[in-house]
Amino acid sequence: MLKKKAFTLIDLLIIIAVIFIIFSAMGINIRSLQNEAKISKVVADIKTLQIAVETYYKNFMYEFPPEENYQSVLLEMNPRVLETNLIDPFGKTSTSLYRYKLSQSNNYYVIYSVGLRRTGDPRINDNGTVVPEGSPIWVSNGHL
Repeated sequence: MLKKKAFTLIDLLIIIAVIFIIFSAMGINIRSLQNEAKISKVVADIKTLQIAVETYYKNFMYEFPPEENYQSVLLEMNPRVLETNLIDPFGKTSTSLYRYKLSQSNNYYVIYSVGLRRTGDPRINDNGTVVPEGSPIWVSNGHL
């Protein structure tokens, strides 16, 4: 008498569970990779903004652009130092720009993203010290 070999219901459930676990692990890795890509974009964008701000500083009698609408000011500069507004991928909306603050003396600046946790809000003192609050990604002409 020949016995047929076949999958039982339990075998099928185990296979489905293993496939589900594999896909769940892949989903976690994909989200992690997306965050790493956003962080890389933020770092590159902030460096671009830093170059634009420093160029403005050298072209406009050693004054930094004003805090309000600083990207618009950089866009209107002649020659252009910025081609388009740079958007913070971690911002509250899809049109949130990177933030920019000056020290009270206007000698130091900090350009920043609110960061992965969306809690970043650094301050910059008149001695150029950046005091990061939350989890910002930032660059400055001062120091930590």
